[in-house]
Amino acid sequence: MAKEIRLAFVDLVNLKGPNGFSLKDVATSAGVSERTMYRYYHGREEIVEAINQHELASMEAQLEQARIRLTDLSDPEIMARVFEIFEESGEFVRAYDLLRQSGQKGAESAGRTEEVRQAVAQNFGIAEAAVPQLVGLVRLMSSSTGWIRMTSADVGLNSREAGYAVQWALEVLIDAARNEPGTLRPKGGRT
Repeated sequence: MAKEIRLAFVDLVNLKGPNGFSLKDVATSAGVSERTMYRYYHGREEIVEAINQHELASMEAQLEQARIRLTDLSDPEIMARVFEIFEESGEFVRAYDLLRQSGQKGAESAGRTEEVRQAVAQNFGIAEAAVPQLVGLVRLMSSSTGWIRMTSADVGLNSREAGYAVQWALEVLIDAARNEPGTLRPKGGRT
């Protein structure tokens, strides 16, 4: 029963937006009474938390099983594989992104950001001042939001193509950052 409620919630977020439906709508969509729904969850926040725990854990397990680490940017297939995992959980990823943008769910990425920061600082020969900039770019480009935008109808890439494009861009950025003595700045902005 809890699974049906989680799935109904995700479907409604993607269909109507994070605030476009009530918990009664979730119950109806899940095929349960409101009373039954409230046996499992006491409100919207509990449903969101349960969905995130379940789906994020599932995606983390898939990444672990495939031995994928965002810190291993030297692997030419890394981003293609990450984006394919996003695709497998596509409805959840899209709903999570919408919830995060609406402020209903904060990003749970501090641990991943720190892993990337350590990898960039230790493995790429980048000036210390440029590390935060490059970490931000890696996190942005390799995120579920990046996958959503690149595979959207207006861009039209499949997950593998999008992953290759991001991987290429990251390789170019890392190579360029190696030659910079400080923070990253546009060529016209040099003083």
